[in-house]
Amino acid sequence: VALSYYDEGGSQVLYDTAIGQEKIVVKMDWNGYEYGGGSAVSRDGKWMAFGTYRFGSMDAELRVVRSDGSGMRTIHKLAGKSEIVPKDWTPDNQQLLADVSHEATTYLCLVNVANGAVKRLKQVSGGDRQAWISPDGASVVYVALDGKVRVMALDGSGDQALFPDEPVARPMGWAPDGKGVLVLSKKTGEPGLWLVPVTNGKASGEPRLLRAGMPATTWPAGLSSDGRFYFVEE
Repeated sequence: VALSYYDEGGSQVLYDTAIGQEKIVVKMDWNGYEYGGGSAVSRDGKWMAFGTYRFGSMDAELRVVRSDGSGMRTIHKLAGKSEIVPKDWTPDNQQLLADVSHEATTYLCLVNVANGAVKRLKQVSGGDRQAWISPDGASVVYVALDGKVRVMALDGSGDQALFPDEPVARPMGWAPDGKGVLVLSKKTGEPGLWLVPVTNGKASGEPRLLRAGMPATTWPAGLSSDGRFYFVEE
């Protein structure tokens, strides 16, 4: 699986877990005119989407680039106090799920990769709250304004709380088969990694504890097709 992140200088980096090697895809410098932010890798590992920001004006752009560093282009841009943070790709690589912020208001949106058209799904608080599209491309798990983990259809319909009794849970990603969502929860008093069964975009069973004693500062990095969960402890 390929993981993406930005380094201390804002460069966009891919890490290949199979060989344990990282590669700078787009070189950037925070001391320069613009710098890079959050990123997301396509399901096939061939594309990376990332946000950029400009000093002074705070203009923001959403860009896509091939994993070898070629073919970079801007698909959406905003002027003024703005931020665009890609979260995930649809399985067909046609759309990006992204937080799009302008003048302190943030919406979880779908951005068309071909023409940059933006469709707002839900208003969210933005920041480092995660969101993912299910493996079949039908559903989205995200964090609502009230802090609860929710699931909705890709068009924004059918929205409902996934874990209604646990408002401080954080989503960690979809199970590879799409039949559940991983969450970090204090359901038993200490942070643990739980799997919430999901069927047709709805919670369909009791959560199951996968690993207890996970640090509260655990952040998801990626989930492989064979079920390996990659994470960062801060």
